Amino acid sequence: MRTRKLLRILAVGSVLAAAPAWAQFRANSFNVSGWAGANIRDIATEIEDQVPGLDWTAGVSLNLAVEYVTPFPWVGIEVTGSFTPVDVDTPTVRDYQFNSWYFAGNAVLHILPGEKVVPYVTAGAGIVVFDPDRGDSQTKFVFNAGGGVDIFVWRSRNERTGLAIRLDGRFYGYKFEASDFDTVTVRDLSLPGRFDETLWDFTITGGLRVTF
Repeated sequence: MRTRKLLRILAVGSVLAAAPAWAQFRANSFNVSGWAGANIRDIATEIEDQVPGLDWTAGVSLNLAVEYVTPFPWVGIEVTGSFTPVDVDTPTVRDYQFNSWYFAGNAVLHILPGEKVVPYVTAGAGIVVFDPDRGDSQTKFVFNAGGGVDIFVWRSRNERTGLAIRLDGRFYGYKFEASDFDTVTVRDLSLPGRFDETLWDFTITGGLRVTF
């Protein structure tokens, strides 16, 4: 009797072990992500150190991305868009909006793409657009790199659609020169006329990813 039970347990175990694992990131598939969080602006620290009474406050960073998973499921190509509202108070101006838009194309390396918890690293390049209250907007080349993890919490019956919690952190690097902006913008923001720095913004965010 015990022998029969043992054989049954071994049989069930062998079937489960032989069952193919569901691929969280399938070859030649797409996924969409939406996530939000904090954008720690390097420019705020740099300028506040030089201009007494200046206060830069970044709001919630909003992000949207579409990724194509290549025939190799551990490699993806992702297009991202991000918006960060920024409120600036100077000694003479209050509630001045100096918002930022980031657009980038990235390569993504999914580590262990068939597991329920999938770490990843990413790097790419694109543009950042600075949109001041007064004066023309300015567009800069931006490089970004970072990583994160996807924690899959649901899948459809046909195993083609999945839902994951996405946690992400990355750096954005760009060149910021006061001389590129209109005189009215420089004056409104109390920017030092010769301000010319390579800056690094850091975002730490969380949200959802849908695979299909």
